[in-house]
Amino acid sequence: MGADPWHFLSGDILYLNNASASWRANSARSVAAADVVVFVVVRHYGEVSWTTELRQAVDDGTPFVILCLTDTYRSYLAAEADRPDPAAAVSQPIDPRLADTMRELERTYSFTIVQFDDSTFSAVLRRELAKVFVHGIQALTSRARRESLASLLGNPDSLTAHDLHIAREVALTSSRTSGCGRQPSPALARGDGLDEDSTLSLVRSSEQGVARPSVELLDRLYRAAAPAHDFLAEIIDVAGDSDDVALSRRLVHSLFRLSLEDALAVACDMHVSDVGIKRRLVDHIETNLEAILASHELRRAAELVLGRCLAPAGESPWKDRATAMLATLGS
Repeated sequence: MGADPWHFLSGDILYLNNASASWRANSARSVAAADVVVFVVVRHYGEVSWTTELRQAVDDGTPFVILCLTDTYRSYLAAEADRPDPAAAVSQPIDPRLADTMRELERTYSFTIVQFDDSTFSAVLRRELAKVFVHGIQALTSRARRESLASLLGNPDSLTAHDLHIAREVALTSSRTSGCGRQPSPALARGDGLDEDSTLSLVRSSEQGVARPSVELLDRLYRAAAPAHDFLAEIIDVAGDSDDVALSRRLVHSLFRLSLEDALAVACDMHVSDVGIKRRLVDHIETNLEAILASHELRRAAELVLGRCLAPAGESPWKDRATAMLATLGS
């Protein structure tokens, strides 16, 4: 396949001969320098392979493949069976240490062990390495897409409709858009907006640099004339379930920019344990107090929100203002 394989018997591996020479150190050094590691289980247990080399590959994030001789894998399954099937005879019992290792690989780490036999080893190895190469190509493609997105977002004012379409596709399909150095939400907010599913995808992003601006620009990303209550409720749930409290804080401002009626209607469902969220809700109700007083429905909704913000009781300037407004609304 064009690769340069290393094998411990060939002398090609990395090693250092000195007074403190160690097979483990040599193995770890070799794995750290490898592009892909192939573990081949034939019959015997290799302590260095599983306690040093595999750990090094996992820690470094090096792609690896685990191949196992079919007969050995059958011996492993027979050892694992509570009541072995007499018809499923194996040539020889498996080493208990190897059985324990394979059990850990599959059950604890959910690693995939691929079987081969003497006549299929080359084909199986070629097939499994090809899968690794496919993942590598996909990673290169993803990086190229992020670089493309970065160049597009460098001058958002000059983005064409086609550019915005590309930015939208990259933002929604790239798993780590933060790697591009600029965030897609501000650029997308300059376009015609997104649908509910696309907006939720950005808000749900595990990247703080994507989720935060998406929530902050919610009113510009999602431009429906009348936002659906279920959609806003889902946004609130996503922000509330996040470990980043800044999402809910930013969401308060976005909700009131969307619609006073909708903001008050869904604010009752917000997680308001954070003081910053409570204070922002009180600030917006105070800013819109005149409009709220003019509507019976808005008055009732604002009372509910303020009541939640005031629990538990305590002294602070914003609570004093909230208490005064609550009295005004109830009068």
